[in-house]
Amino acid sequence: MNKSIKIKPLYLAILLAIFIAVCIIIGIKMNAGGDVSQVNTWFTVTDDHSAKDIEAAMRAVRRFFRAEYTGCTLTDLWYEGEAMSAAEDSWADQYDSRDAIVLLSSLQTDDLGSDSSLEQNRVYTNYQWILVKNPLGQWSLKTWGYG
Repeated sequence: MNKSIKIKPLYLAILLAIFIAVCIIIGIKMNAGGDVSQVNTWFTVTDDHSAKDIEAAMRAVRRFFRAEYTGCTLTDLWYEGEAMSAAEDSWADQYDSRDAIVLLSSLQTDDLGSDSSLEQNRVYTNYQWILVKNPLGQWSLKTWGYG
């Protein structure tokens, strides 16, 4: 005896719609990335770094943060200028580059705590971003965190 279960088209459509909605919500959550929409930026131009240079380095950090820091908000990003000069020379040497820049930031994690090295629902300040210039003159992010 062969019994088959028949599902009414309406119920099938409802189940399919629920499945698609759940997939969309999961996809949005997984690919949301870090929030950089409200980040405050400021910097001091130095002999070593022009405004254009600093802004390019900040764009690289925002791009990386947006891609990798899901569940976090970048609130502030800044460059302290001459105060970072010695550290920048050291980083440039370490990465065999002519030029390095150290940016500082504040960020907020939410209850998702996207990065396993970060705690949930916490504000981090003076979080460092170390970038060096590649041979084409573009900033390349090398390391980040607390130094």
